Amino acid sequence: MKHEVLSAAVSLDRPIFREEQDGECFVGRVTAAGESPEEVLMRRESAAVMDEAVQSLLSPFERTVVGLYLRQLTYREIAALCGRRPKAVDNALQRVKRKLGRAYQAAAGW
Repeated sequence: MKHEVLSAAVSLDRPIFREEQDGECFVGRVTAAGESPEEVLMRRESAAVMDEAVQSLLSPFERTVVGLYLRQLTYREIAALCGRRPKAVDNALQRVKRKLGRAYQAAAGW
């Protein structure tokens, strides 16, 4: 029983799974180079907090606009998809920036 920990350990040099397109994936490639497990956890928690803020602070239209904007669509393309004018898209993005900026400042204690 004293060697059970070593028997169940995961090797950093052996593949943890295979993907048909990318070949092998190693544990070392799962995290960014030089990133500690604590940093990975903190980054994930920060992302979860931001996702929560986006869901609670933004209207459905604002969430849609941000999602399309992050996919690098132009204001005109977003407006056409949403059935709105480009100015409405611009206004929504300005509101998003203000809302998320305030939420970030409040979380940072500024």
